[in-house]
Amino acid sequence: MPWQPYFGPSWTAGGQVRFRTWAPSTRRAELVLGSRRFAMRKRDGIHSVLVEGGRPGDTYRFALDGDGPFPDPWSRWQPQGVHGPSALVAPVAGPSHRPVPRRRAQATYELHVGTFTPEGDYRHAAADLHRLQRLGLDTVQVMPVSEFPGRWNWGYDGAYLYAPTRAYGTPAELRRFVAGAHRVGLSVLLDVVYNHLGPDGAYIYRYAPEFFTDRHRTPWGGAIDYSRPEVRRTVADAARWWIQQYGFDGLRLDATHAVFDEGEESILALIGRSARRGYRRAYVVAEDHRNEARLVLVDRLDSILADDFHHAVRVSLTGQKDHYFADYLGSPEEIAKAIQDGWIHEGDRTSSAGPGSSTAGLPAEAFVFCIENHDQVGNRADALHLAALVEPGQFRAASALLMLAPERAMLFQGQEFASRGHFHYFTDHESDLGKAVTAGRRREFAVFREYREHPERIADPQAERTFQESKLDRGELAAGRWATALYRELLRLRLQDPVLKRPDREATRTWAEGEVVYVERRAGSRRRLLAATLHGEARAAQPPGRVLLHTEERRFGGSGRATLEVPGAILVEP
Repeated sequence: MPWQPYFGPSWTAGGQVRFRTWAPSTRRAELVLGSRRFAMRKRDGIHSVLVEGGRPGDTYRFALDGDGPFPDPWSRWQPQGVHGPSALVAPVAGPSHRPVPRRRAQATYELHVGTFTPEGDYRHAAADLHRLQRLGLDTVQVMPVSEFPGRWNWGYDGAYLYAPTRAYGTPAELRRFVAGAHRVGLSVLLDVVYNHLGPDGAYIYRYAPEFFTDRHRTPWGGAIDYSRPEVRRTVADAARWWIQQYGFDGLRLDATHAVFDEGEESILALIGRSARRGYRRAYVVAEDHRNEARLVLVDRLDSILADDFHHAVRVSLTGQKDHYFADYLGSPEEIAKAIQDGWIHEGDRTSSAGPGSSTAGLPAEAFVFCIENHDQVGNRADALHLAALVEPGQFRAASALLMLAPERAMLFQGQEFASRGHFHYFTDHESDLGKAVTAGRRREFAVFREYREHPERIADPQAERTFQESKLDRGELAAGRWATALYRELLRLRLQDPVLKRPDREATRTWAEGEVVYVERRAGSRRRLLAATLHGEARAAQPPGRVLLHTEERRFGGSGRATLEVPGAILVEP
């Protein structure tokens, strides 16, 4: 039989099913499998039973000391949602994989299955992946698909660590989505949340309150207690399960700064090791605002989502200085430093600064840059894509800086055609919780006078219209052909140019003069020089050399004139 997680249902070679659940405070647990009930044996807080006659699709629950029955927190499938019975799923052996490129220029596309297509499911999302591969992208990063409450959600309210949500299709359809991406030449990363569980439907609170700790808090609820071996095993097995069962090629770890672990081996290192047991070349990237190199150097993760580049670019473009952006000037010097070093602030904004904070020893491919992502669009009151907030010339210049830097690049859905639409924060919680979420959203943005005086301008996360308005508008594809042409050319250069295809920071030099950021890259005797300005610089001359690209080309919607007097970028071979 293929490998299966320790907790939850697992199939034996003889066709039996062994059920295990961790409920240390429960004296007597019973498995309710269809119309049959089975007493479970308890040992060291773990209740287990081996049964005959289980079949894929059979539903079951557990009764705890006569209470319930409840769904299984270690369930592999919740066909009726977070509060429904759990269902058996037979494990699959040997899914295909496609390694995320390493040691060469690489570009990822972040998507949300529920809003990527009008239908919002795995099947239709798979049908559109060839468009991304033709653009020149090599990897898709899927926002969380763990079972969540309601009909729609970003995915970060997941209540089950092993079960894919029924909102987008069946487990088999998820497997086909990943396999379909591989067939068209795309690797697939899954966004996973190991810092908290959602506020509704996480029955593990009933089974094992010990899964959580009061020693730490996260912004979203109780922190997971990684001092307990059962918890560590649960999460490490979950990381391997998604990769080995569904064929994902790696993981994006959500908000690792909110993962608290004082163990001898970091839980992040364990997650990475477990993922690579599922697939030897599994790629693991952390979202972490602490700017700590130890995540790569010590925990052996592949890369870190580095916000500094995004924040400096966003402040420069929009002048926003609130919340995420308070520590940034948005100056050309800051942008140049981010490209040169990966970070602007090296661990000095947090109490965790210390050994491992420096970028020394980290290659450019250890950093992932973006100019928008789901957080930076959806966690703003207007929830507008970047292209709706800036002039086309500025969008083109920012895109060139992103794609021609040596770091890894990530696009958010719709960016490739300069979407001017919305990606709101949306939920579908039960009534009381939903009202609390709506009220919390309005409090969050009450710091802005416009929204304090007109709270109705903040989209209600609970309204179906908010979700529907967040779907990609395919009608924008035609209007955004200029942006698609630009990204196609930037990706071609990034992948094929003999200098730009090498993500080598040691051969990169950046500086700023006036409003212009210069990025010089070398490979042996070959050189490439990018000059980019987000605001225009009347005194800046076109850099000498053969022009390889300028963002004012007519095919990119520009004036046709290579100039830095207006926002734009010019790439030359000196």
